[in-house]
Amino acid sequence: MKCYLDVVNIKGILFSGYIKKIHLTSIIGELDIYAGHAPLLAAIKFGPLCIVKEDNQKEYIYLSGGILEVQPNIINILSKKAILGSDLNKHEILKQQKIIEQCFISGNLCQTIMNLKIKLAKIISKLKTIEMMKS
Repeated sequence: MKCYLDVVNIKGILFSGYIKKIHLTSIIGELDIYAGHAPLLAAIKFGPLCIVKEDNQKEYIYLSGGILEVQPNIINILSKKAILGSDLNKHEILKQQKIIEQCFISGNLCQTIMNLKIKLAKIISKLKTIEMMKS
């Protein structure tokens, strides 16, 4: 049984094609979705999306959240901000992480602590996406 996946962000389609499975984190937990999966609609948490293509090659996309729609042979992922793993710049992400950590250390909080924690968690998720691509 084949399953077709579309991953769309605000700028357009990031991935479109047949897949074996996907793995991502939703607000209801970690999900592995295969062809023939029962219909599902779920909110996505920020973090990596692992796509296992028909040839068993893996592709990774960082999702900043969004909506997952699953039909038996079609999966749609809509995310305001989604970035191909290959487009993530580790050096730039680490620089952003350092700036946020300095805000915590110096006590010079130009933003609320909760906003800084969310930004830091998203940065860590981007780094996780890069690390997953290496394995």
